[in-house]
Amino acid sequence: ELPVDTAALKLYYIGNIFYYPETNATADIPDSLLAQNNFRQIGSQSVFMKHPFEKRRFRFRLFRQHTYMMKGSIYNERDFYRTINSFSQMGPWQQVDIRDSVRQDTVDFHVFLSPNPKATVKFDFELTRSTADFSSSTNLFGIGGNTTFLHRNVLKRAIQSATTARAGVELNFEGDNLFQTGQAGLGQMVSFPN
Repeated sequence: ELPVDTAALKLYYIGNIFYYPETNATADIPDSLLAQNNFRQIGSQSVFMKHPFEKRRFRFRLFRQHTYMMKGSIYNERDFYRTINSFSQMGPWQQVDIRDSVRQDTVDFHVFLSPNPKATVKFDFELTRSTADFSSSTNLFGIGGNTTFLHRNVLKRAIQSATTARAGVELNFEGDNLFQTGQAGLGQMVSFPN
């Protein structure tokens, strides 16, 4: 009879995966959230979303689509990190924290997601001065500005939308014509999570 190999790896199977998408990074302690039952649970099969009873900010489908671990499959570290990285690279969350709970040979995961502000506005302002070179004798003064509005959770599906407005003028104080050039632009960028 062969002796039991104490260095052998034990296989664990994936159990349920619970997402807490409204976790406050500074006020909520993940271990205390596990003990609370004041969450509304939405889910199917093995992926569940737990959120406070107020209005939901995220759709459940988002969590199902970006979970690469399947219930009943053998735990695979690559799928674990792929799931966590998928959520940490999305715009709606600033922090992803995870806790596991082991039941015999099954591991349940509790994923705590701390949301970023839903929308932000950013203002940029710039001034430039151009002096004459060999061929011209003008001194130009430029004023420009950008405004960007970023929405991180369009349609509650982690779609990011950024709208940018830009305007600028270049002034010539030495000639008859004060306005040398002008520029204005509007841009829209939409980013879908993969």
